[in-house]
Amino acid sequence: MLRGEVSKALEEARTRKVIGHALDAAVTLSVPEELRAVVNPNADELRTVFIVSKVNILAGEGLPDAYQSTGIPGLAVRIEPAPGEKCERCWVHDPSVGVDALHKTICARCIKVLDRIDY
Repeated sequence: MLRGEVSKALEEARTRKVIGHALDAAVTLSVPEELRAVVNPNADELRTVFIVSKVNILAGEGLPDAYQSTGIPGLAVRIEPAPGEKCERCWVHDPSVGVDALHKTICARCIKVLDRIDY
């Protein structure tokens, strides 16, 4: 159900031309207390579940000018352009793209993966 609500917010942001593709997005969730116990332990995986570049979780602080969920009371979803450049390997926007002198077009996560591959 949470993924569906985030998908609605992403679609709304695409319509408003805030983002082009979901991987262009940074998602901020304002989560009601009863949902926090489920969301917080899985926070690291949410970026993959939502297919976005970044996810931030706030503890029910409310988000003005954000998508207000009708399916999950108290859930607000703000969509913004993700920070950083786009990694040419995984397409995620990440501030680490361009930091490595040898691999200027990929993110730190992809560099770690490539360093483990034996050619």
